[in-house]
Parts: sequence; C-alpha cells; structure tokens
Amino acid sequence: MEWGSKMDMLLQMQEQGQEPPALRNKPKLLDRLQWYFECFYELTGDRGYTQGYPLGLSTRQIYDYWSIFGLYNFEDFYSKVKLIDRIWLQKMREKSDKESNAKQTPKGSAPPRLQSG
Repeated sequence: MEWGSKMDMLLQMQEQGQEPPALRNKPKLLDRLQWYFECFYELTGDRGYTQGYPLGLSTRQIYDYWSIFGLYNFEDFYSKVKLIDRIWLQKMREKSDKESNAKQTPKGSAPPRLQSG
C-alpha cells in the first residue's frame, strides 16, 4: 500500500532502463485480490478525516459503492475491503506516529534535562 504514491515515478525509472530496488522487492499481489485493492483505492477518496487523521470506511460507503456498481456477494466484498482498510489505517497511524516522534526530538539532540530545585 505504500507503493501507490511513488509507483508512477518508479515505473518511469524502469522505462528509462533503471531497475529500482523498490520495484524489484515489491510484494506480489494475487491476481484474484487485485480487484479488491482497486475498489478500495476508489473508495478511499470518499473517506472522512478528523483532525487530519483518516477515519475508517463506513459500512454505508462500502455498501453504496457495492450497490452502485451492481456487484455480487456483499459479505465477501465488505470483509475484504474492510480488512484492507484496517491495514491501511494502521500503516497511516504508524507513519503519523513516526513523523510526530521525529518532530519532537531533533536528530542528534539529547532529551532535555530536568533541573533540580
């Protein structure tokens, strides 16, 4: 999931004859699951945010998408999209926490000392 925003650049590098390690080491997705990821990425544009953090996709959002496109087996579709969404949200939280921690402690600096009274 972390590849999405960089994929165009990586593919351009590959077309120019370079083999980026990120593409060489990219996880392979089973063909039968690719469709669910495509649906997830279409749905994720409709997600809500609170204080800059993404919210999980709601059952309503997933159901509306499912019904608009006349898809089959809602339970299967819902469970796979929600699983992808939970993993994506966890990755976004980890990334946000990492960025937040990096901002709080500048590189190479020691934590502040407490002064005794």
